[in-house]
Amino acid sequence: MSLIDHVPSQSLIHTAKETMAEWRGYFFPMSMEAKIVWGILALVAIWGLAIFSFGVPALVFPMALIVPGIVLGLVLLTWGM
Repeated sequence: MSLIDHVPSQSLIHTAKETMAEWRGYFFPMSMEAKIVWGILALVAIWGLAIFSFGVPALVFPMALIVPGIVLGLVLLTWGM
């Protein structure tokens, strides 16, 4: 019997995740605003890759999904007037 037989693999994975999260905090400290900007940039980059790969349908379908949100936002903005 070796020492590896006594250590469950789940605890090793959990420890590795904690270690990586701690290192990420040391090497890449980011504010909430920076995380939001990176998220938006990632979405725009993925959308750009989809347009490059699939053409016009990848450009049109997300716009059709965005329109109801924009209309709702305009209604909420003008509700009090």
